[in-house]
Amino acid sequence: MAQTESRLSEPVGENYRWLLTSTERNHIGQLLDVAPSTIPTRGNVMTRERDTCKHCGKHSGLDDLVHNALDLQIHSPEFMLDILRNGPTNDSPGHELKCSGCGEMFDGLFRWGGFWADM
Repeated sequence: MAQTESRLSEPVGENYRWLLTSTERNHIGQLLDVAPSTIPTRGNVMTRERDTCKHCGKHSGLDDLVHNALDLQIHSPEFMLDILRNGPTNDSPGHELKCSGCGEMFDGLFRWGGFWADM
C-alpha cells in the first residue's frame, strides 16, 4: 500500500524511517528508467527527520538521494536500484542533498541509519 503524502516518516529508535510516497516512487522509477513497481515501498532509515526545501517546499526523500547520485555521476542506476532493494552494504558518509524539484540545497548532512526497516 502506498504511503500518503501526509505521513512521511516515523521514529525507529534514535533514527527515522522515511516512508516512500507514491510520488517519490514514481519519480525514482523515472530517474532509474524502471517500473515504479520494481522499487520497494518499505522506505529507508535515516539518522534525521526529513527536511523541507526552503525554495519549493518539497520534502527531502529517497528520490533526492537517487537524483543527486545520478546527477553527480557518483553511482550507476543499477547500483542505486540495488541499494533501494537491499539496503546499503557499507558505512556511508553523510550526504549533502540537493532538492530534485528545484536544485536548492537542503540544510545539513543526511546519513543512512545503518539498517532497513521491513513493513
